[in-house]
Amino acid sequence: MSAPVTQKGLSGLMSRALPALALIVGCLLVALAFSLVLGEQALALTREGGVIETLTVLLYAGVLVVALVVRARGEVAAGLIALAALLMGLRELDAHKTFTTYGLFKTRLYVSPDVPLTEKLLAGLAVAILLTLLVMAIRSAWRSRSLQQSAASITLLAVGGFGIFLKEMDGLPRQLRKMGVALQNDLMAISKAVEETGELGLPLLLALALWQLRSVNWR
Repeated sequence: MSAPVTQKGLSGLMSRALPALALIVGCLLVALAFSLVLGEQALALTREGGVIETLTVLLYAGVLVVALVVRARGEVAAGLIALAALLMGLRELDAHKTFTTYGLFKTRLYVSPDVPLTEKLLAGLAVAILLTLLVMAIRSAWRSRSLQQSAASITLLAVGGFGIFLKEMDGLPRQLRKMGVALQNDLMAISKAVEETGELGLPLLLALALWQLRSVNWR
């Protein structure tokens, strides 16, 4: 009896994860095609403050507004998606390093003697508030029937995993330079274009999770 149950459980898990996986693969394929077609010209579109980054921020803003509306209508788990969209959108705008000497989440900010003590304390307080809000949102969402019964929980995990993958990809050229390997301009353009264009998938995944939450109530 245990084997069929296990197989059924795995099949159900894969079926719930499929939409997020399909979206991630689709985003990467589109990003790769975009970078291969445009080559070095893709760097102009994927630069800081460029078209791709602006579109990504607008998508986060759209998800934030819709998630807040859904939360106001009683869907508790939508609050977590709204908070995620807000924080990720602010990070896309580099807000985490705009008001401090170093990035808000960089250890150097808190240990460097060049940073005033007041700045360290305020930065630490900001991080503590953000973490508290995040933990509260996760706890509230975890109790949500919609989150438990939908594929949204897996999609939100996919957001985290895909975000880590893109961050590692962003840092790959720097890591290679430290090892004495310099990427050619065309390869650098492809790497940057895939990473920046792939980031469009993050707000799309949040939107998918939001739709999956609502779809439970439509059954």
